[in-house]
Order: sequence, then C-alpha cells, then structure tokens
Amino acid sequence: MLWLAVAFPDLGLAVHTRAQPPGALPRPLALVEDGRVLAANAEAVAAGVAPGQRTSSAVALCPPLRFVEHRPAEAARLLRQLAEAGIALTPTVVLAPPHSLLLEVEGCLHLFQGQAGLLKQLRRVLRPFAVAFEVAQAPTPKAALALVASAQASASLQLPAPCALRDCLPLLREVPVTALPWPAPLHSRLQALHLVTLGELLALPRAALSKRLGVAATRYLAQMEGVLPDPQQSIVVAEDFEATLFFLDGISHVEGLRFPMKRLLDDFCRFLRQRQLSCARFSWRFAHQDKSRQALVIASARGEPQAARFMQLTELKLEHFRISAPVEGVTLQAMEFQPQADTSLALLPDPGQDDEKALALLDRLRARLGAEACQLVADCDTLWPEREQALVQEPQPASARRRSLEGVASPGDVEGQPSTLPPPDPTLRPFWLWPLARELRLMDGRLWWQGAFTLLTRPERIALPWWEDDDTRDYYCARHDNGVHYWLYFSHRQQAWFCHGLFG
Repeated sequence: MLWLAVAFPDLGLAVHTRAQPPGALPRPLALVEDGRVLAANAEAVAAGVAPGQRTSSAVALCPPLRFVEHRPAEAARLLRQLAEAGIALTPTVVLAPPHSLLLEVEGCLHLFQGQAGLLKQLRRVLRPFAVAFEVAQAPTPKAALALVASAQASASLQLPAPCALRDCLPLLREVPVTALPWPAPLHSRLQALHLVTLGELLALPRAALSKRLGVAATRYLAQMEGVLPDPQQSIVVAEDFEATLFFLDGISHVEGLRFPMKRLLDDFCRFLRQRQLSCARFSWRFAHQDKSRQALVIASARGEPQAARFMQLTELKLEHFRISAPVEGVTLQAMEFQPQADTSLALLPDPGQDDEKALALLDRLRARLGAEACQLVADCDTLWPEREQALVQEPQPASARRRSLEGVASPGDVEGQPSTLPPPDPTLRPFWLWPLARELRLMDGRLWWQGAFTLLTRPERIALPWWEDDDTRDYYCARHDNGVHYWLYFSHRQQAWFCHGLFG
C-alpha cells in the first residue's frame, strides 16, 4: 500500500486568514490558546515568535504581533472540508487530527499517470482553500505521518512509488522523536532517556521499551514498521454544509463581505458538484462583535451549483442589507438539497430550455423586491375552479386535470346559442377568476352583464364535493359583445347563471 500524509501546519491560522483577500498586507500573526502561542505565520516567525512561547514573550520579540483565538471546532470543520475534497483523488481518505489527512493512493496511481500526476492533481484540488500544506509518502499510515511532520517530507517524495518500507527506513531514522503524536508524559520520558531521533528509538529492544514507555507506544512503533496491522477508518461525507470565516478586524461595510462570501460560495459549490446535488435555498449568518446576529436567506427558483449565480443573488440582497454592528464572522449554511438537473450540451437548445432564463429573471426580481413580491402560480389538485390555482414561492408538480363530461344539455333556452357547438376543452382555463362569481340575468332570452353573451362551446360539467357545496355547475366559454371571452356557468343548486372569469 502507498499512503500520502497531507499536513496543514497553519490550519488554525487559516480559519482566520482565509477571509483576507490575496492582496492584503502581511502582518505578524499568532494563534494562541491558554496564554501560549500555538502557531505563527512567516512574518511572526521571522521576528522570533515560536510555538510554546507565552504571549508576553512573543509581544516582547515582535511588538506589532497580532493574536487570534484558537477555534478548534472551526479548524476541525475546515479539515473535514479538505478531506472531502480529497475524495476526488481516492475513496480512502482518513482524518488524522489535529491538522493532517491520510490518503491511500496505490490503487489510483495509474489514473493520474504516476506519482507526479497525482501530486499535481492534489495541489489543484487543495489550492482553492488557500491553506499551506506538506506532503509525504510511506507504505504505512503512521510512517507517512511521522515523515510529514519532519524535514524528511520532501525527501520521501523522491522515493519510487509505490515504495517499500526498506526504502523509507533511512528517512524514518532521521525523524526527531518530537514529531511523534504522543502525549506530553511520553515525550518527557523520551527526553529523560536522551533519545533524539526515531532511529535511536527503533534500535532499542522492544521488551525493555515496553516497560519504560508502555504497550501502546511499542504497538505504535510496530504499526509504523508494518509489523502489526493498522486499519484506518475512511471519512463519511457530510449530508449538510456549514462553513464559517472569521475576520481579523470587524467588518462594518458590505463591501468588505464580498470576498469572504465569494470564497465560501466556492467551497459550497465544490461541495455540491462532488455530490451531484443542487440547492435552491441557503442562508448567510453574520456574527457581530457585540454578540448579536443577523441572517440573510437566498432562494433560487432553480437550484444549481454555480457560485457566480449565487453570488449575483447575494449581491442583490446585500443592496438593501444594513450591518447593525461590526461583523466578526460569516457563516454559510445549507441543509436542503435535490439531485442536480441535467444540463444539455446540444448545439440546438431543447424545448423548454428558455424557461431557465425566466427562472433566472425571477431569482433576480425576488432578490431585489423580496420573495413575497414575486410568486408563481401553481395548480392545485381540487375540483373547485376557484381553488385550482394558488400563489407559491417554489415550483410545484402539475396536478391532475378534472374530468369533463361532454354533450350535457344546457338548462334553459338561451338565445344566440347555435344548435351545434364544439365540445369544451378541459385544459383551457381563464387567466383571471373573479374573487366572487357575478350573477347574470336574462334579457330578451340572452345572458346579460354590461352587454350580451354568446355561448361558444357545449357545457363542461363540474360536480363539487357533496360534503362542502353539493353543487353541479355547467361551464361555458362565451364571447361578450365587447369581444372579450368569459367563463360562464349555470348552477344547478341555485338555478342561476354566473360569470366566473375572463380569458383576456
């Protein structure tokens, strides 16, 4: 087997620095926890700041040093996002907290034409996250982790792939024992034994070493050498998406939010593409320095994994958004997904493809005017014509049409009705229905309301449910004297004529 260990030594700092644009001026920065430095960027290291120092000592060495709080939960979430991105290379990706990943790649080397192609693809996959990383290879997981945590990481990549343990042993012997992810008491014992390198540790008899360091330590070394099996648990991809970026300084204007929001959208759309999903609704959450919060919901009529479209809708929403207090962090959260729609690549567009332009326009109008101002008309599965349509915010599946009984005799004699009329079209419905149907009257044998009507079709009978109305209506398409077409019906229960709507 061949394992790649990918370490992100600045993972905790990246939680805070990923929100900064690439052109931002570098400043000395240190990650702190419990009054001590955990990590420092290149500018701080150049001034003498090192992990383990107290914050007072670090400031004495570098007066302009800026401290940021360690956020382990956000660092773990970012590490998981990096791991899920690695699934594009191999299905076996293992989390190695606090800041490393393991990828088993021997079976997929041929897909990338060897190690060089694999490493090139790995850099391409991880580059959008803007997190520095180191890579090492070894035939066992623990050997790869030991190499990536030392100065031997780049040398291990010069070995043939796949490599044998005997090829890695010279490099492993040079690894300092401080690179082992062991607890502090074990490192104190190693220091008491004056052991500096892994080679010195591996040369000791295991029975004596087990008495001094414990069975767990000798088992770890045996797994590193491949003597004992070392099963690894691959990650299970997350079903929801949630990512947060924190700012070094509070953001008080909307313009300062655009770059971090674009970066989060890139991460989100990469999440969708890997799973072949789309999303029609997600939310932005803003955490303020005064501990208050604001939220912004983005809805799309047609979900798709396009960061540019999501960003366009977000910018339209931001035009009317007012920041109540300086923002210290922004979160993108999404939990509702659907399968990604197929995209046609044909030279000539498929029928109905123009609907996408209409939905894109609807999205922009909603983002600018609000979701309540722009709604869709949906069919409802009901026998009541006045309840057949409803205003909704999301597209609804088409409902079944009512059955039509053709050839029903019209009750009463209505002048102007030809003896032979065409049958009704049950799919033809008026564009506008009156809130309350208007009763008509008979004048000189003709139906009358601000003019006379002429019936154009035979009746379409609609029987309403007995438990609600218990009425039977015969609907007709009729032409008014003014040239407008109306929808009329005769109510058998009321024995009266009504005008229910107009076609245009």
